[in-house]
Amino acid sequence: MIALQDNYITLGKYLHTANIEIWMKVLHIIIRFYNNKKATKNSIFYASNKGICRMLENYYTPTCESTISSSLNRLQKDGFISMEYNVYHKLSKDKKPQFFHRIIKVNFDKIKQLAAILSIDELKKLRPKSRERKFAKKRQFSYLDDINTIEDDIKEFIADKSIGLKEIRALNKKRHQDYIIAIQLKYKKYTSSLKVETAKQKRKNRETGLYCTAICNIDTYVDPETAEFIQDLVKGIKR
Repeated sequence: MIALQDNYITLGKYLHTANIEIWMKVLHIIIRFYNNKKATKNSIFYASNKGICRMLENYYTPTCESTISSSLNRLQKDGFISMEYNVYHKLSKDKKPQFFHRIIKVNFDKIKQLAAILSIDELKKLRPKSRERKFAKKRQFSYLDDINTIEDDIKEFIADKSIGLKEIRALNKKRHQDYIIAIQLKYKKYTSSLKVETAKQKRKNRETGLYCTAICNIDTYVDPETAEFIQDLVKGIKR
């Protein structure tokens, strides 16, 4: 299990969102199956195409088995998942063995890499119109690792201990919110837990000292009306 942070939207509301592709919803269902507190190392996802259809219908997303089949094949081709067919699985000595026609596994290394993207510059490194880029833009969660998701020019401050873990987490939280405001608001409806500040409010807070980032050479603000980044050069570390 890896630590995933919801992008201010529940999985149920995400699956209910109309302009999210079916393959994306299917992938999220499988990821959440494995990445939950009840899952164990022996947990396996073996739902049929018909079974996955029923799961989506629970969130008012009607689809057909052929769509599920093509979605899974594309996800396997692009390395998001792997599928094993005709698998004979023995549960234990005192139980009858079970035969699963198909087992679906998730490539969590790839998921972590794409879910850790929190800036437009990182997003632009992915091939345009690729499934990787679409997933990074429309995902329901993020992977907020304290070290791996921050920019290279910030890591030098960590090396000489100019900042602490508390500041790093605060910076990651801000980058997470900025990314959602700039990229994802047009795809999904978010709960009120994401408080979108106007550019005017951000400037006021910054001038009065209420707004403070831990460290950065370029301080990035987002205009929620235009979804454009506003960059101000900042020297050194803000305290």
